[in-house]
Amino acid sequence: MKKISVTGMLIAIFAVLVSFTTVSAQESLEVKHDDESEVLENVGVSPEPPAYLYEGEGEISPLGLGVPSNVWNISSSGQYNFSGTANRSRLFTDYLLTGQSSYSVRIVNFRSDTLRVDLMRKGTLWDTNIRTWNVLSNATLLSTQTGLSSTEDYYLRFHAPSNFSGHIR
Repeated sequence: MKKISVTGMLIAIFAVLVSFTTVSAQESLEVKHDDESEVLENVGVSPEPPAYLYEGEGEISPLGLGVPSNVWNISSSGQYNFSGTANRSRLFTDYLLTGQSSYSVRIVNFRSDTLRVDLMRKGTLWDTNIRTWNVLSNATLLSTQTGLSSTEDYYLRFHAPSNFSGHIR
């Protein structure tokens, strides 16, 4: 009986310790790139996919308590810059991108392995993958996606592991 109580106590202590462990949503990674050490902070990207909230629907947005203004109209606001790094989390642009029927993308991959990036269209029920790019190690991708709707919302999804910077216009 004593053996069972000790085992039970150890399990209880472990459960309490695990419940107090916190995990950071943003990750930072230091990598070597051409004999220089570079640390990137996440700018314009986050581990949460972009979401919007329509007034009066009673939903909660992961971006804040009020109605977010999280659509970036590239036609009126111009180029959207981003950079980020993650070991295990997928990263997403912080804004839904709209306003053009074609987008030019520049992505620099600072890692020594291939970076996968998806151009996603925000849907009512589910999001659709429009295109996937594979950015080679320590390379720069320059690409243009045409045939899109200027009234629909799009975003970029970056697969882990990642360490990148770039823009879309």
